[in-house]
Amino acid sequence: MPFPGKDLELQIIERPGDSGETLAYLRITNRASVPLKNNWRLYFSLGLEPTLSEHRVRQVTIDGRYGYLEPDDWAPLPPDSSIEIPINNWLLNRMPARARQGFHFTEGDDLEEVAIPTVLPPALLPMQSVENTGIKDLSPSCDIELQTPEHIWQKNQRGQSEAAGLRLIPNVKAFETSGTSVACSGFDFDHEELGKVLRRQTDGLPVRVSINSELDVDCYKLTVTDEDINIDAGSNRAVFYSAHTLRQLIQADGSLPTCSIEDKPDFDHRGLFLDLARHFQPAEEIKRIIRVITAYKMNRLQLGISNDEGWRLQIPGLPEMTETGARRTFHANDQDGNPCGLYPAWGDGPEEQHEYLTTEEFTELLTFAATHHVEIVVEFNLPAHANALIRAMAGSGRFRVVDPLDESVHRSAQGYTNNVVNVCMPDTYVLSAKILTAIHDCYKTAAVPFKHVHLGGDEVPEGAWLHSPACRNSECWDSSWDVSREEDRKAAEATLLRHYAGEILTIVKELSPKTQAGFWHEMSPALPATDNIYITGWATEGADHELITDVLARDQQLVIANASFLYLDMPYGLHVEEPGLPWAAYIDTQRIHDFDPLACWQIPDGERPLVKGIQAQLWSETVTGPQMMDYYLFPRLLAVADRAWQIRAETKAWMKFAQALGGRELSYLDSLGVEYRLPPPGAKVIDGKLHANVAFPGLVIRYTKDGTDPDANAEIYLVPLELTNIEEIRMATFSKTRDTSSRIITISTDTP
Repeated sequence: MPFPGKDLELQIIERPGDSGETLAYLRITNRASVPLKNNWRLYFSLGLEPTLSEHRVRQVTIDGRYGYLEPDDWAPLPPDSSIEIPINNWLLNRMPARARQGFHFTEGDDLEEVAIPTVLPPALLPMQSVENTGIKDLSPSCDIELQTPEHIWQKNQRGQSEAAGLRLIPNVKAFETSGTSVACSGFDFDHEELGKVLRRQTDGLPVRVSINSELDVDCYKLTVTDEDINIDAGSNRAVFYSAHTLRQLIQADGSLPTCSIEDKPDFDHRGLFLDLARHFQPAEEIKRIIRVITAYKMNRLQLGISNDEGWRLQIPGLPEMTETGARRTFHANDQDGNPCGLYPAWGDGPEEQHEYLTTEEFTELLTFAATHHVEIVVEFNLPAHANALIRAMAGSGRFRVVDPLDESVHRSAQGYTNNVVNVCMPDTYVLSAKILTAIHDCYKTAAVPFKHVHLGGDEVPEGAWLHSPACRNSECWDSSWDVSREEDRKAAEATLLRHYAGEILTIVKELSPKTQAGFWHEMSPALPATDNIYITGWATEGADHELITDVLARDQQLVIANASFLYLDMPYGLHVEEPGLPWAAYIDTQRIHDFDPLACWQIPDGERPLVKGIQAQLWSETVTGPQMMDYYLFPRLLAVADRAWQIRAETKAWMKFAQALGGRELSYLDSLGVEYRLPPPGAKVIDGKLHANVAFPGLVIRYTKDGTDPDANAEIYLVPLELTNIEEIRMATFSKTRDTSSRIITISTDTP
């Protein structure tokens, strides 16, 4: 009788070690009625590395972080018994339960896989009070405290005394008002860009629009009087921006403040990067995100269509790119051993997935985005992060993008040993040209300018190409190099990377001479100083600032993507229920709002013209669906939009921003179908009474005293609560316009 894998119970256990480090354990519990013997495999897609002292099981790596544990010096595990396997893996430490799925089990030789339905969440363990010195080194200003109710209360309390007032998101450059208002039941206008934002009512307040060529293209002047609204704009796009400003000016009672506004952005590039490769988002979800970002005057959406874990765009004439590169399956090789898909990744189980954008869907996205004044930028990432492309080509055999005689040894940051195309193989560039041509054709079909393309270039692992005969026999290679010497190794790697950069830039230039190519900052030394390239810098707050200084010294244009503030797959804070991979920081909305993008990297005023703008990133390792995407993005992305439009926040401006979120903008996000994160309330006992607050004033706090979880019918917190004869209070923050809440906080009292 086969062992019932569904009756295994798994749990990640985390404990502080004797030296203050965090230790992780995989607890395996047998809930079956028969022992777990020694002919099994436990598959995972997060990376499990037993400690050197662990001999009961051994790890086998298949691809990247995908692999399995199998018995070694194993004694059968009896029913209702547990075993704890010590793990050396930072990915498990402080990783939330929602990212720890995807375990599956096989027994015997038939490899019939069974998903493990029960992966218990870790308890709120003492490890969470252990200081994460790694994050502190990367992000010195980061809040690494455990997000207890009292800690949250203290953070929320700061600035509560600041004066309230009208706050727009993003904030405008100049705002003057007489303090009076005008009734507004609707608008009377005849302009297409206004119609995309405002509902037309012919008997409403008249809106008069004029296009002024003397103004900057994104500049507008908006005046509200007792009799009408006047918009003077540098372009139709600026009219569109003014309409979103007007939308936010409307008060709860339907009135408008009489005012005069003059506004334009500080940055040309106000972007969001969405990683479609690790976990896919369909076209309709991307459209929804476009609708939201354009409401806050962001104008770039970079779509990562390729990475180690997936290729997500159909390429005409290259069906293997999506037939193999967009398919994930437990059986990733066919009966002959040829690749026919990719292995599960990042919390995926054995179930087959096959998701990508068709050419038609992508073309439609380009058109849709353009009508909303958003430019879509495709990221086609080479030479590293190419596992999906390489496996697709290996399966078809049509293009040789790796050297079959290459004996180079390297390992990527994500654990892949074969994820780099060979920069000396001619097919690498033949294939790249075909892909870039197909992408360009989509823009042409959509009648959308092909202004930018992002070519990646990040995280090329050390050692790639060094023992490739194709490279050693190429014109790039210096026969005097001895790659066992660090100096020669670095020279070889730099030379080969420059060769790749020159070849790929030539392809782009021949295809579309006016297109500007973007790269991640690791590629900067290999690139020339030219207007046809720009650099996306993701270095952290605490990283060596020379990385960015060198970019600017080469007169290369820079997009700021600082991981300490702008990587939105980071958790909001340290708490077991907060999802995210906290390798760079904990990032809440206020941290982004207070971010000074120029000061953080000490960019001198004289080099300010080289800064194109800022861009938030959402890497999708743990983004398992649209709801998770919304949780990570919102409301943090509104703070990104604020910094992209206006470089520096006003002094003591956070509370006004928070009030605008809680009082107005979260309700607007509700209307757009956004499932944003609601912040949990803070709470503190003072003089025998429980005081509570919330990060965004205007949201509702509800509570119970009977041990049940609060719901939409629970009592509303209005004044501090007496604690007499109360053992426990549970609280949560609730949306004003939909039946959703934050995670629940529990306050236990010692009061009799």
